[in-house]
Amino acid sequence: MFKLYKLINWYNCKKHNVHMGEASKMTGVVHFHGCGPIMIGKDVSIVSGEKYNPTVGEGSTHFRVWAKAKLVIKDHAGISNTSISAREYVEIGEGVAIGAGCVIMDLDFHSVDPADRGKYDDLGKVAPVIIKKGAFIGAKSTILKGVTIGEHAVIGACSVVTCDIPDNEIWAGNPAHFVRKLRM
Repeated sequence: MFKLYKLINWYNCKKHNVHMGEASKMTGVVHFHGCGPIMIGKDVSIVSGEKYNPTVGEGSTHFRVWAKAKLVIKDHAGISNTSISAREYVEIGEGVAIGAGCVIMDLDFHSVDPADRGKYDDLGKVAPVIIKKGAFIGAKSTILKGVTIGEHAVIGACSVVTCDIPDNEIWAGNPAHFVRKLRM
C-alpha cells in the first residue's frame, strides 16, 4: 500500500505544480486542489490519513492553492492531517511543526455581506498568512487570514488565531490570547 500512496503522491505533485525538495516525504495520500504553485523545501514531512496519525480521526492533508496564489513550505517543516488554503500567499517557515487537524487559510471563503455571500466568485477578504521559523501550532488550531506567527511561538491546541503573534510567546484559546513568554 505504501508504494501505491507514493505513486499517487508523485502523480499528484506533477499534476498540481508541486515542487518537492530533497529528502522531503509524504506519508499517506496528500490531496491537492487548484493549480497554483506549491514550493516544498528539503527534509519536509507531510503526514495524511488516520492510519498515520489517528489524533483527529479521519483527517487527511489538503492543500488548496488558487492559480495566482502560492504556498511555500520551508525546510524541515512537519505537517500532519492539516488543511491549508492559499488564495494569495501562505508561508510555513523553516522547522515549523503543525499538529493534526489544523486549518490555515488566507481568505474568508465568503463575504460577510449577505447580499454577496451566495456569489460563486466572492471569496471574501484575502490577506497573507506567515508562520515563522520554529513555531509550533497545536492540534485542531485554526489560523485565519492576515496573521503572522512569530519565530518559536507556540499556539495551544484548538486555538483560533485572529491576530499577529510575537516571537517566543505562547498563545491559546478562542480567540487566542497571550499565555506567557517562552523561557529561552
